[in-house]
Amino acid sequence: QEFERQEVKISREIGDLKTASNGLNSLGFQSYMQGKGKEAIEYYEEALQIARDIGNKSGVIMIQSNIYGARVLLEEYSSSEDSLTALIDEVGDKGHFLVSEMYRFLAEALVAQGKYDDALAKAQRSLTLSEETENPEAISEAWRVLGIVASCLKEDILFNDQTFNASDCFQRSLDDFEKLG
Repeated sequence: QEFERQEVKISREIGDLKTASNGLNSLGFQSYMQGKGKEAIEYYEEALQIARDIGNKSGVIMIQSNIYGARVLLEEYSSSEDSLTALIDEVGDKGHFLVSEMYRFLAEALVAQGKYDDALAKAQRSLTLSEETENPEAISEAWRVLGIVASCLKEDILFNDQTFNASDCFQRSLDDFEKLG
């Protein structure tokens, strides 16, 4: 985090606002990974303003997705559901490299609201898109969310013509994460 903070400071000093925005986004992600949703959103919102100011459309989409994911962490499920649905509608399934993550965040928000069938469809879409982009971390995360959904549904789920129970999904996620180190 200290190196990220230095990157942001230096980037601002030399006028490299895109790098400053990216650094703030990274600081937000580090806070998110530590379970500090409010802190993450503070970094993300600062990064978002810079991305908007410099016209970095892809950065704006990425940071918005991160903000909505942090709002899920803060248990703001309904508003996160609405925001993520609107963002996915705006960019489309193939419109940004993080759409699979948006679907995963959306599935988590839906699960928390007891909307398990909708959550299953979004988690399956997250996994499909993650596999299409060959993103191992996103694949692992999608399997984790599928495990949560299967656990809540208390039934096996279907993916790519194969049946998986919650334990199968969690094991796939764990195995994949272990491969990633």
